[in-house]
Amino acid sequence: MTTKSLQSFVAIISLMAPSFAQPVHAQQQTAASPKAVAARPRDNDAWWKHALVYEVYPRSFGDSNGDGLGDLNGVTEHLDYLQQLGVDAIWLAPIYPSPQVDFGYDISDYEAVDPQYGTLAGFDHLLQQAKKHDIRIILDMVLNHTSDRSAWFIESASSRTNPKADFARASRGSAEGYGAKVRR
Repeated sequence: MTTKSLQSFVAIISLMAPSFAQPVHAQQQTAASPKAVAARPRDNDAWWKHALVYEVYPRSFGDSNGDGLGDLNGVTEHLDYLQQLGVDAIWLAPIYPSPQVDFGYDISDYEAVDPQYGTLAGFDHLLQQAKKHDIRIILDMVLNHTSDRSAWFIESASSRTNPKADFARASRGSAEGYGAKVRR
């Protein structure tokens, strides 16, 4: 991931969670040199401006049950290690149910955990343990990349007269990876 795309992601997160952001005019001025001031984190800066964010692809990160696939309990088991590294936040790749056509980014249900990764209770446990380690959890939510197996997509594609017909757009793939719009 490039720095620019991470900045864009962080900007989106700050819009979603405005309680973390502080107005620029509220920052205190000091008599220190401009370079020293710029290099020093300010107490009232948004937390993510100085955070060490560690991206975790759960499928390959920590396998807690020996089935060969990483899972949420495996992430939980590694929180001590991540804390020792100085990690402030875990950016968790999609954990939602998916047909896995696109490594989990083709999400079929945004309100559940894919059984291969665990359960909602396991996710709640991860959140509780991460909080004890002072590690935040950021979920990777790709809302514009819904699976064709998502209830939202299925309803949208059911007919042109469906009130939600314009909720999704799709294209058929081609050899180049691009395609024409699917006509209903």
